[in-house]
Parts: sequence; structure tokens; C-alpha cells
Amino acid sequence: MYVVLDIESSGGKLNEEAIIEIALFRYDGKEVVDQLISLVHTDRPIQSYVQNMTGITPNMLTRAPRFHEIAKRIVEITEDAVLVGHGVSFDYRMLKMEFERLGYPFEKSTIDTVNWSRKLFPDLESYKLTKLCDTLGIWLPRSHRAGDDARATVDLFKRLIEKDLDKRILSLGSKGDRNEKPANKLQSLLAQVKNGAGIYYLHDENGKLLKAGMAEKLNNELSRLFLSPEAHHVALQEKVQSIKTEMAGSTTLARMRYHAERLNSQDPTVYSSIGKGTALVFNEEENRIDLMRAVYLQDDHLAFFTNTQDARKVLKYWVRTYSLCCTPSSGKKKEQCKSWGQNNSCSAACNEFRSLAEFKTQLEPKLKEISFLEGVTSLRLTGRKAGERAYVQLSKLKSGMLFFNLEEEITNLSQLEKNLTPLPNDAYVRGLFWRYRLRHPSIVIE
Repeated sequence: MYVVLDIESSGGKLNEEAIIEIALFRYDGKEVVDQLISLVHTDRPIQSYVQNMTGITPNMLTRAPRFHEIAKRIVEITEDAVLVGHGVSFDYRMLKMEFERLGYPFEKSTIDTVNWSRKLFPDLESYKLTKLCDTLGIWLPRSHRAGDDARATVDLFKRLIEKDLDKRILSLGSKGDRNEKPANKLQSLLAQVKNGAGIYYLHDENGKLLKAGMAEKLNNELSRLFLSPEAHHVALQEKVQSIKTEMAGSTTLARMRYHAERLNSQDPTVYSSIGKGTALVFNEEENRIDLMRAVYLQDDHLAFFTNTQDARKVLKYWVRTYSLCCTPSSGKKKEQCKSWGQNNSCSAACNEFRSLAEFKTQLEPKLKEISFLEGVTSLRLTGRKAGERAYVQLSKLKSGMLFFNLEEEITNLSQLEKNLTPLPNDAYVRGLFWRYRLRHPSIVIE
């Protein structure tokens, strides 16, 4: 006996979500013999992206039953049955979590129609439920509504059983996919991964690096990757045999380290590229700092940001700190900081210059300070555990990072530099540095 299910959740932090809609179809292998479809009332907030995706609003849940009011019915309909779902790990986790809140153990075997779709319908571009329904001619009136998604999954499950000429699905019996790969293998690998900021490395059975990535929450990101129905992710899931992680303590340091790894990699294709962003660039012809959007990272950038808002804030900070002048943007005109110009209204600091040569003499050290090309600039970031901090140093000669215990005092700079893990002093790292500096103005900077 099978129970095909689909669940919509409130969204939010992992294991703090709640079920807001559930659909269960008890299926005997030939036809649906029982069913339950219901909205579920919860006091937890429904994230805005969930409301946009599902169309379910808090007002719609006002008169809906709470989970404990339908829990007994769920137990009855799932009795002696294997749970079937498209990406069933999510639905099963949500059910277990809700029952745990009631103090009731809920343990079931599962079958994932994503895994079986890729085995029985290979070479498709995507294994998302909507794409599969389009390809196989399965009716799905509304996606991301539990009732419609579950009905479509019932029809998909029927197609899979018909396509499975070797009867492998039916032979699973009450064990479900417990012994199937890669689901069991990936779950075992995920159990080793902590949920902090850092870098992950996925290797095949020969130790070859398949993919590297950076995440604010490693376990969440890898769970998403391992549950993805996209064809290129499915192909990766089949090859992964081991995971290595490098904890960073903070998202900023994780991005810096990942960028350094990407630059030094012998096979950069396994790393995600930065893509286009917003750069702050010194325009030598006009003697000003320009804000340039939708550009790729270049060596001559003063700083590079993936977020235009961060670039604007840093530019304003430079204008205040280094007594630069700014002409506001209007319409399609470029956003720019006017450091020099006879026809512009300049600050007192700029007006005191009597010639372009004098101006450049004053401006040059400011640009070097902005780019960390003179002296040594450092800051402390959050460590990987209590009692630990990360030290990041940027300079023209030696840039890098290390972790240190709070009881240790950093006094010998030359000895410290020998232990630094290298970081590039390029526009991307400088952008991360300035972004962190503005978001944490009380942080220690030397």
C-alpha cells in the first residue's frame, strides 16, 4: 500500500517551519482508495515568497484545522503504507517534525518519484514536477498547491510503475527506497555536514573534485542540491561519493576564501563564477570615481560588489571619509563621484587645490588607502566556534587570514604573516572588506 503526499510549508528557518496545506492519497497500486486534502492553521508566519508561490494567505488558514486536529486522520490513512512523493524527503521531514511537536513518533519508508523518474525517463532536461507533467501529458492545473501536486504525483507514479518493466518499484515492498541510491548515500553524507558558513567540495569515487561551492548554511545548501530534480544536479548526485567542508565562521570570510580557491584552482569549471556586478572605478580622464553597473570583475577596479546598493553605500562612505565630491545621478546619467572638475561645485577640501598636479598629489594616497596598497589593514571577524576569531589582513605585499583564540594576543606581525592563508588583494575581496566594514562599524580595524 502507498500514500502519495504533498505538503506546502510556511517557509522560514530550517525545522521552524509549519505545514500550511497537506494532501494524502492512499493508493493500492491500481486506484486511490482514500484521501485527505486540507489547509492547516498555524501561528507561525507565512513567508511572503510562499504566499506568492502558493497563493495561500494567513486569512485562508483562519478557519482551517490545526495539525493536531487532523493528526489522527493522517495516522489512519498512512497506516501500513509507504510514503510516495516528488522530492519526498521534504514532505516526510515536515510530517515527522509536526508529529514530534505532538510527542508522537512517526516513522515511514519512502519512495521518491524524482529518483525513479530519472532512472526510467533518462536524458530529460528537468525532473521538476511541472516539467515532467508537460512531457508526459499529466494534468496539473495549479503547481504548488498540495491537492493538485499530489494528484499529479499519483498519475506520475502510475506511469513509473508501467514503465518499470523489471518491477523494481513493486519489489521494494515496505522498505521503499531505503536501499536505493543515491538517496540513502546522500543522506548519509549530509549527516556529516554542519550548518554554518563555509565552503564545500564534492568528490567522486576516485577523489576527483566534481563541484565546489560556498554557502551561508552548508547543510541547507547541500540538501537543496541533493534534492534538486534538475538534470545537471541529478547527474552530479549520481557521481558524488564524498564531501569535504571548510568552515569559515562568517559569510564574508567564506566568500573571500572561496574566491581565493577559485583563482588558484587548476580546474575553475568546478567553481561558480562571480558573474556581473557593480564596480567602483577611478576614471583617470575625468579624475573621478565612477560607479559602473552590470560589469565583470576587472583588475583596475577599486572595489567590486555583487549588490549595487552596497556599492552606493561604500561610495558615499568614501566621499565622506576622504573629502571627495559627488554629483548625484539623474535618469540614465552615470552615478559618479566628482573628485575634480572646474565646472563642478566641489568641497572645501577640493577647492584648495590650485592645479591638477596638486590635486593628483593629494588624491593618490587616498586611492592607495582605499585599495589597501599602503601599510597593512586588518580586521577581526567571527570565528568558527566560541572563543575564536578570524584575522584578515590586506596589504600590497601580504594579504591573508588565520583563526586565533581570544586569549592569544596578536603582537608579532612578521611571525603572524608566516601563518597566513593567502587571500588576493583584488577588487572583489576589497568590496567584501568595505561591505563588512560598513555593516559592522564597531568591528576592530587596524
